[in-house]
Amino acid sequence: MEGDKGDAAECEMAETYGFEHSEEDERDEDDVDIENQYYGSKELVASDASEALSGFREVVRLGGDKSDWGFKALKQIVKLQLKLRNYGSVLSSYREMLRYIKSADPRNLQKVILKIFEHVSTSGEIALLQVQCCGARGEWGYI
Repeated sequence: MEGDKGDAAECEMAETYGFEHSEEDERDEDDVDIENQYYGSKELVASDASEALSGFREVVRLGGDKSDWGFKALKQIVKLQLKLRNYGSVLSSYREMLRYIKSADPRNLQKVILKIFEHVSTSGEIALLQVQCCGARGEWGYI
């Protein structure tokens, strides 16, 4: 079959030139897949927010435990949920994003958190402010 010939040719070329496929190459390919998923989702933000949310959630899933791409995807999820006024989901995603503190770049983390706080505090959305300040049940206290 034609596909088998291509695979055989690749193997022969790799042997001839001393190329070896390693686990690191596989990780690099996984990173490329995650990066492509992230940027593909980002392109959908303006045209199909719900599809973009699904794509960003897939980035978090693919990225494994506390990856940089997961942090970036959760940042986009929080921003989209704020835009869509899914305030209850914002808190859940924000908390999940904060679990990435140890793996995220501290300068970027600070910038992201400050931008989200700024958006929340200047939004004028009473529902958002109530969820943030009072919790989902309208009780004062810490979130």
